[in-house]
Amino acid sequence: MTNPSQEGKISLYVIILVIALGIVGGWFVLSNGLVNLSFGSKSSPEQEVTSIDKSDPKWLWNYCVSEIKKLPKAPMEYTQQLDVKYNQASPYISNDWAKNLENNDSETCQILYEYDDEIAYPSVGVEYKFDIKYGNQFTETIANLYHNSMPKGWERLTNPTDQEAGRPGYSSDALPMVYKRETPDTIEYLEVFDAIGFYVELTVYEK
Repeated sequence: MTNPSQEGKISLYVIILVIALGIVGGWFVLSNGLVNLSFGSKSSPEQEVTSIDKSDPKWLWNYCVSEIKKLPKAPMEYTQQLDVKYNQASPYISNDWAKNLENNDSETCQILYEYDDEIAYPSVGVEYKFDIKYGNQFTETIANLYHNSMPKGWERLTNPTDQEAGRPGYSSDALPMVYKRETPDTIEYLEVFDAIGFYVELTVYEK
């Protein structure tokens, strides 16, 4: 018959052995990179560019529609996302940033996200009050959220001035935001702005 004290020692040895094996196994997994324990914010991946078929007379428009759908959606809670529609590029893009491309073929497409202030503000952590202070805080918050969700490959440009954007001097200058990207076939300008709805607008110029 086994002595109870011996049984206790055997159980203790088994526990020590299991713990030792766990430590060795964990060290092996980590040292060989089998588990990634890194934390923190992750940068957005680069946006994959749509393939182009220039034999299609509508390729530029089709490309614009395809690419704008890949861009981040409105960062706040919205009530409706409207279909992509045609628009004209903002004057500060066509007359300033892309002035040297005025003779190039281009298309501008736009997506509007409609939202209710009383729902949208709290959805991004801003108290809703009919007050310019809270309105500016909301604008700056959604601008930061959208910028941080932008995929790689887009260059942030200087925000338009109050005069260029038609923005009152007491309003936050966080929006509109403008970005630029070049591909082998296109030069693209993205404008993000808030005006009775959140707008994402893409202008594509053929090189």
